[in-house]
Amino acid sequence: MEKKFYKSSLITSGNYLVVLILLFTSLLNSAYALPKNLPKANLTHIKCSIKVNNQSLEEVFNLIQKQTPYNIICVDKSGFLKKKLSINALNSNLGSILERMSSSVPFTYNEMSNKIIVKPVLIKNSEEERVVRGHVTDAKNQGVPGVSVLIKGSNTGTVTNQDGNFSIKANTGDILVVSSLGFNKTEVTVTELDTYTIQLTDDEQALSEVVVTALGIKKEKAKLGYAVQEVQGESLIKAREPNIINSLTGRVAGLNIRNSTDLFTDPGIFLRGRKPLIVIDGIPDQSADLYKVNADDIETLTVLKGAGASALYGSIGQNGAIMITTKRGKGKDLSIDVNSSTQIQPSFIRIPEVQT
Repeated sequence: MEKKFYKSSLITSGNYLVVLILLFTSLLNSAYALPKNLPKANLTHIKCSIKVNNQSLEEVFNLIQKQTPYNIICVDKSGFLKKKLSINALNSNLGSILERMSSSVPFTYNEMSNKIIVKPVLIKNSEEERVVRGHVTDAKNQGVPGVSVLIKGSNTGTVTNQDGNFSIKANTGDILVVSSLGFNKTEVTVTELDTYTIQLTDDEQALSEVVVTALGIKKEKAKLGYAVQEVQGESLIKAREPNIINSLTGRVAGLNIRNSTDLFTDPGIFLRGRKPLIVIDGIPDQSADLYKVNADDIETLTVLKGAGASALYGSIGQNGAIMITTKRGKGKDLSIDVNSSTQIQPSFIRIPEVQT
């Protein structure tokens, strides 16, 4: 009896095992037999009616949630939900509405149970910044060093190396402004190309410009080996400063003017930190009273920077020189220009009290 019970119990256990296996297989097959979620296809059966004009995505999604059993979940990135759109979809379905919305504001969506997951589509900028390289040459196809390359309308720029090569980060459509002393300014539009060859043309006007140097000697500016800056007399009379030196403020690089408010007092003049020599019509004057010089009489004012520029004046010109050239008679029709100015300072018009 004990053997028969053991055998019977084994058979019973085996039957249970077979039943469990069959039941598990049946459930597994039924699970695979269930229809899978077709997110966008199922949404076409959900009735929805939307009509909005220039409203945000957040507002439209709220309207959809009120009309449908779905909750819309979206991770807002870079103000995605604040983007606005207009849509007129009366008596439509949810799938069609979402498709039309995603065509206006790019996003993807998927259905999961009673939820719709919305993800913004990041559009890659077609004008992505990239490195643009170039080679700047002169008329003889030789590299030009020290050329300024600037993106027009911005502060981004660079200069060419000793071989005339440069590299700069730019977008398609940017305009490169290429300029250098003695050459005409050139503009190049950035296209799909990554490498550019830019040939500069000589600025004939700059090369032929003549300036007055020490002792009244006239030379071409391009042939000078030192820094010279010239200011036309016409620009000195526009502001009508009490002193002509005051009119040079901000006009000459390296020249600092310490203005004085006192009458008949020269302002402090410092060229590269030192007091320059004043030369009027070729005559050096270390004690020149510039407030006595009439701005209307000045033809040009030339600043010679450094000892090399004013070497012909000897040691007195070692700090540079400011050369004033006055006007000369010209063969033109007779004309008369009249201007006047008045300055009043209380200390000059006060009558002192005296004992009588």
